[in-house]
Amino acid sequence: MPKCQKCGGNWTWKQTIKKSFTLDTRMKCPHCSEIQFISKRTRKWSSALMFVIPLVLLLNIFWEPTLWTIVIMICIASIYLVSYPYWLELSNEENLPF
Repeated sequence: MPKCQKCGGNWTWKQTIKKSFTLDTRMKCPHCSEIQFISKRTRKWSSALMFVIPLVLLLNIFWEPTLWTIVIMICIASIYLVSYPYWLELSNEENLPF
């Protein structure tokens, strides 16, 4: 689970998922109310993993879409959603990608 870089408090799975579904890149620590950001490393891994779903969709252009393809995409998305809080890392500073 993510750990606040300021107070060291561990976030729960539910808190992490709830704060991840906002459009704001800032995440307020539920323990000390300090502003935290998703680390650059986590953003890179997240982007790489979410590239798999469009890749599967692209493969469907060449082959006929099947029920298995839909099941695989749902499984990948579910695994990503459930495991995301476990490998999320937080940072005190916002590391812009550019």
